[in-house]
Amino acid sequence: MAPLIALEREPKFEGSAGTLRRPVFELEGTSTALEDPLPGIDPRALRGLNTTADFHMYPEEEPSPIETWEAVEDQVTSLEFLRAMLELEIYSALDASPVEDGQCHGTEDILRRVLVDLTDAPIWLQSLIFERSTPSTAASLIKCLGRLEPPVSLAWRANIIRNALAHSDIEVRDTAVQAVENWKDKELLVALKKHDEKEGWLRDYINRVIRDVME
Repeated sequence: MAPLIALEREPKFEGSAGTLRRPVFELEGTSTALEDPLPGIDPRALRGLNTTADFHMYPEEEPSPIETWEAVEDQVTSLEFLRAMLELEIYSALDASPVEDGQCHGTEDILRRVLVDLTDAPIWLQSLIFERSTPSTAASLIKCLGRLEPPVSLAWRANIIRNALAHSDIEVRDTAVQAVENWKDKELLVALKKHDEKEGWLRDYINRVIRDVME
């Protein structure tokens, strides 16, 4: 079997925008998708990743079996491997239990580690929330982020809030307002004031948050 070649760029993802998609790594121009989900874990959480001995890669031409995570790690950089493992942890935690008001969630600790361990955490998180997650998952991630000490920079937080308020899903917009309420950044009120919310109860919530944070 030909030796495995290290990846030189990040994986692309199969599937339509706004859905959980399988990672596709390019090896010398050949697309390969990671298959066979872990037993006992919802395949949606794994997004095609696997850690079992039945792990295989399927090139466009001749199949090339890969038996363990160690073999995968040999092909990707340590940063890419860390991203994949953290993403797997996040989706597994969210799949295990819903994010509910007034209750801590395991995803919050994972996000804290992401912000410490990933050098590109701001870009990676924004992509995870708005490009590679369902609306429900995006809302859960924003809700968990909003419970942390104000992360990254004010500019980054403002961008998260603007994108969330522009989302078609009301649950995502609601969690954006919750995040502003929790962080209490007066600068973020600009995004709330500019937002034209059509849903009455959420518009009332936005006005109340604006008043509370201004005090």
